[in-house]
Amino acid sequence: MEFETNRLILRNWQENDIEDLLEGLNNYNVSKWLAMVKFPYLREDAEYWIK
Repeated sequence: MEFETNRLILRNWQENDIEDLLEGLNNYNVSKWLAMVKFPYLREDAEYWIK
């Protein structure tokens, strides 16, 4: 499913999003505010989340 406006696109995660997901969630200043995300966030975690 995908929803798009002029400023936003919401869609399901895809395998080509893994690097971006890892970059964002391995930033401690981001992950410290997310209760259910472990740090460090591993590639295996991202692959599991997307599947």
